[in-house]
Formats: sequence, C-alpha cells, structure tokens
Amino acid sequence: RLCVAEAVRRAEAKGFVDITRKDSVNAGDKVYYNDNGKLLYLTVVGKKPLTEGANIVAAHTDCTRLDFKILPIFEKDGFAYGKTCMYSLSKLEKWTSTPLSMYGTVVRKDGSVIEIAEGASEDEPALFITDMSLHYSVEQGQRKQEEAYNHEQMNVFLGATPAEGDMANAVKENILQYLYEKYGMIEEDFISAEIEIVPAGRTRDIGLDSSALCGYGFDDRAAVYAQLHGILACQAPERTAIAIFADKEEIGFEGRSGSHSRVTDYFLRLLAEKSGCGGDG
Repeated sequence: RLCVAEAVRRAEAKGFVDITRKDSVNAGDKVYYNDNGKLLYLTVVGKKPLTEGANIVAAHTDCTRLDFKILPIFEKDGFAYGKTCMYSLSKLEKWTSTPLSMYGTVVRKDGSVIEIAEGASEDEPALFITDMSLHYSVEQGQRKQEEAYNHEQMNVFLGATPAEGDMANAVKENILQYLYEKYGMIEEDFISAEIEIVPAGRTRDIGLDSSALCGYGFDDRAAVYAQLHGILACQAPERTAIAIFADKEEIGFEGRSGSHSRVTDYFLRLLAEKSGCGGDG
C-alpha cells in the first residue's frame, strides 16, 4: 500500500491523472488506475491505436513479511504478544532479535480507515521477536535449519507494562488502550485489518566505498524503482506504454491485487473504451 501510494504521488506530480475521471484519452495523455491501493497501472497513451498493441512492463511491490492474524494480541507470563503468520517463504531465524516495524490499514465499524505505523523512525520504539541465547539453544541448534524455528511461534513482543487497576490480562489491556488512544481502534477492529510486520530501518549504502545498497525488500523494490522512473520519463511513445505494479508475487500472484486477477483485463478494456478503440475482444 505504501509503495502504491508513493508511486501515485510521484505520478500525479508528473501530470498523470486518474483514468476514471476522464471521458476520453488521446495520444500523449498520462493516466493511472489504482485498484484499492494495492494494484497500480501507470500509462502513457501512444500515437498508434491500442489495437496495434502496447508495451507492458511489470514489477511486484510485495515482499516477504509477517502478517498479524485475526485478533492477534494475547498475554502470556506477563508479556503481550501479537500472533503472526508467514507471508511467503523466509529464513525464519532472520526475524528473531532484530528491530521490527508495524504497518497496516484498519477499517473501523463506522467505515473510517486508519493507517498504522509503529517503529517507522529511529526515535520510536521498535518491536521484535524473542529468541533463545546460544547457551540455552543447544537442542535447537541440532535440528535441521527448516525445523529449528517454528513459524507458529513467531510471536511479536508488544509490551510488558500492565494497565492500572486490578484486571485479568492487564498487559494486553494496556496495549489495547495504547492503540485506542493513538488510533481510536478497538480489539474487534483487527478483524477488518491488514497489519504487516517488517524489519525496521531504511535502505542504506554499504561497503566502505558506498558501492552497493542493502535493505529490506531491496531486490523487489529495485525493479519497482527502475520501472517507475521509466514510465514517469516516458514521453509520446509510438505504442501505448503501460507499467503494472502488482501485488502477491510472493505467494503466486493470487487474489484480486495479484496479476492473475481480472483487474488487468478490466483496465485494458477501460483504456480501450476511453481511447475510442471499443471494449470488446
């Protein structure tokens, strides 16, 4: 969602317009179609009609991550945690004892949408997943790599401070109180939420000579960055140029926001209709 939002912001600054707000499009027009904030098409209309084809490039915006489960917060032994599930494949040991951030979108009962960001900057508290120290993990170290860590135990540490008053699960209640005071959300709002856990920190130069880059999701986002700059620089092409920013690559492009959905068919039909080529076929 953040990647699509940033791409739209940059595109609009370069003159791209939401295609649903236009009655027609002509050669040289720059338009975009944003499907629910997770699947994006940036297009520069070509001189040749769409019936003669289009030049299409695609990249995916999603990366390996942890997702919060429905109603994820629980308390155990005086600590509050968030239950997660693994999105795509990953070496699970990389997720332990490292600073983590939490991003997400919540739809409340009244229909309002809340954007969540925790641990996004260095001056904010981060989250993390606990791991055993080396001298306590001899048995763990003797297992195969894929068996040493259990994805069902990738519970994110949320806090250890109890709420005031005599109540059960006081630490969990304190976390819920924090979320309500900051975002106005209650526990049931997690049912309609998409909340992701990712490594904290920005992409940085690496090497003593700053000759390379390193950061979470960099291999995926490098393609997105190159594609975005290409389509933003595109001017009056012969054939219509389309850049697709897809979701769900990490799990096989499934779902509405993945490239296996019919959204691409819908967008091409919409583009054909508005460019006067008709929407059939």
